[in-house]
Amino acid sequence: MIDTDMVHDEGAVMRPNQGSDSGTDSPAPASSALWNGGPALGPFQPIWNAWDVADGEVRELPLAHFREALRRQVEEMQEHLDNGRPDAAANEGIDMISIALNVLRWLGRNPEDIGRIAEERARKRLEGQTAAILEKYRV
Repeated sequence: MIDTDMVHDEGAVMRPNQGSDSGTDSPAPASSALWNGGPALGPFQPIWNAWDVADGEVRELPLAHFREALRRQVEEMQEHLDNGRPDAAANEGIDMISIALNVLRWLGRNPEDIGRIAEERARKRLEGQTAAILEKYRV
């Protein structure tokens, strides 16, 4: 979860911790980082790699950029669903994952961090709690 206390204005952002929980301030490692013997992000590693060329720019964006990008992706997904294009809607879902990966990049995380965080989050927050999570966010 993004600490929204770090955002003061729509355009002004205090930079989050640029390193992993280990306290390092090193940049993201090479795109070939491994996690449990495979690419750290599994099938999402190519998405991370594609954004490597814009790493510096992504890290300088305000949080509001990601909020707006996600809002637009949801709208585009709905348009595709309304027009009977579920495959195009699935692509929008992948684009949402791309945005989420860029939020983690913005937070200074690297593929190895993300792999570890995802496993921990699944184990500590999701397993056995999905019904409560669905209820919490029910619309």
